Amino acid sequence: MSSPRSFVPLFHTTWSLPLCNSTCFTLPGYKLCISSGSKVSLFNRLRSQTVSTRYLSVEDGAFVASARQWAAFTLHLADEHSTQGDFPPREGYVRYGSLVQLVCTVTGITLPPMIIRKVAKQCALLDVDEPISQLHKCAFQFPGGPPEGGGTYLCLATEKVVQFQASPCPKEANRALLNDSSCWTIIGTESVEFSFSTSLACPREPVTPVPLISTLELSGGGDVATLELHGENFHAGLKVWFGDVESETMYRSPRSLVCVVPDVAAFGSDWRWLRTPITVPVSLVRADGLLYPSAFTFTYTPEYSARPGSAGAAEPATDADELLESIHHEFTRTNFHLFIQT
Repeated sequence: MSSPRSFVPLFHTTWSLPLCNSTCFTLPGYKLCISSGSKVSLFNRLRSQTVSTRYLSVEDGAFVASARQWAAFTLHLADEHSTQGDFPPREGYVRYGSLVQLVCTVTGITLPPMIIRKVAKQCALLDVDEPISQLHKCAFQFPGGPPEGGGTYLCLATEKVVQFQASPCPKEANRALLNDSSCWTIIGTESVEFSFSTSLACPREPVTPVPLISTLELSGGGDVATLELHGENFHAGLKVWFGDVESETMYRSPRSLVCVVPDVAAFGSDWRWLRTPITVPVSLVRADGLLYPSAFTFTYTPEYSARPGSAGAAEPATDADELLESIHHEFTRTNFHLFIQT
C-alpha cells in the first residue's frame, strides 16, 4: 500500500440541528435562549409546506435562499458605534429589539447590522424585548426605518435575498405587516467536520461512521511497546499506521484499538543514530484503503549512542580499543628487547 501521507484529504462537513446545550441556557419562564456568539441557522417555510422550505445560505460570495443546502451563522450582538465586521466582546443573551449581525461561519461574509423582531400572525412586534428562543419565528429589520412602523426587512424572492418594504399595521401602531417571505425560523446549530481520503481506495461501504481518536496510551518500551487508541466508531477492519508504516493492530471494542509500535528502524536505518526526535502521524486505514487521518502524532525519542565506524560491527568501540592495546604492547616489547640487546 502506498504512503497515506501522499494522499490528498477530501474534507466533508456534516451538519446537525440539535437543541443547543453549550450555546444556550435556560431562563426562568423561558425555553432555551440563544446567547451572543451562538451558531444559528435560518429557514423560511411558506404555509408550513416542506417543499417550499428555503434556507439562508452563502454561495459564490453572496447570500441566497437555497432549497438544497443551508449554512451556519454566528449571531453577534452588534454595536451601533462599531464598524462592520468588528465585534467587541458582548456577553449575554439576545433579546428581540437588539441590533445583531449574522456572520457565515465558513466564508466570514456578513450581513449588515439588523434589528431582530419577534413575529406573530405575520406581523413584526416592535415593542417586544424578551429573549429569543429556539424555533421562534423572527424578522430582521434594517435600521433607519420610520418610528411609526414599516421599514425594510430581510426577505427572500425565490432563491434571491432581497429587502421587503413593510407597512404599518393600521390597527396597532407597535406592529408592522410582513409577507410570508420575510418571516424566518431561527434554530441553534452545531457543525462537525471529518476528513478522509479515497485516493487509493474503491470504497463500496459508506464512509460513515467516521472513527475518531480521542486519546493515546503507551505501554511498555523498547521492542515491546504497544499503543492503545481510545475513541469511538472503531471496528475490526481498521489498521493503525505510523506515517507510512502499517502496525499490527488488535481490535478490542468500538472504543479501543491496540497496536504494536513499529521499530524506529522501519523509518530508515540511519534514524537510529540521529540526535533529534522522530515524529510521525498516526492514522487509521480501513481494509478497502480508505484513510482517516487524525490530529495525533507519535514521537520516537533518540537513544544517544555512538554511531559505528563500519556497518555490521557488533562492538566497534571495544574492538578498536583491543587492536590499539595489542599494537602498543607489541611496540613496547620490541623496543624493550632492542634496548636489552644494546
